[in-house]
Amino acid sequence: MIEDFFLFFQSQLWETIVSILKPVCFVAILIFLSAIIWSLKKSSWLYWYITEDIKDFVRGSPIPLQEKSKKRWNKIKKRMKSKKEGNWKLAVIEGGEIVEDVLLKMGYKGKNIKARLATATEAQIPNLKDLLEAGEIYEYVISDPDFQLTREKAEKVLNIFEEFLRYFEYL
Repeated sequence: MIEDFFLFFQSQLWETIVSILKPVCFVAILIFLSAIIWSLKKSSWLYWYITEDIKDFVRGSPIPLQEKSKKRWNKIKKRMKSKKEGNWKLAVIEGGEIVEDVLLKMGYKGKNIKARLATATEAQIPNLKDLLEAGEIYEYVISDPDFQLTREKAEKVLNIFEEFLRYFEYL
């Protein structure tokens, strides 16, 4: 039985099958390679994963996503130019979400910004006292839709958030 199996690979039938499969496989490989090359040209994968990696290597280290975060922060600050209190609240909420996210990535655990800051010290976060006050206002804005927020208070909160984010090089 095993001998028959090995003899099949030495037979004329096997050689005929191989002679047919070789060109078919070669054509299939060419089709798949051309499809891969076409896909890479149409997508931005090469740019982001090859070109950007080369740029980071030449610079010496990867640059943090500061450009993207600055754009996001500028949108938040643009909301403050509005005359509507709802936009000020939205700016405070978006700014607070960024701060919460940064605190979480720094390793501060907790269900909200207050709980995360409770485990921090002034040595770790220089503007901790101000950040706690800003965090309270942020929590009020989130929990109470009727909370009255003045433009000055919203700007103060955002300035405290911005100081924190700049200190930790997010912006």
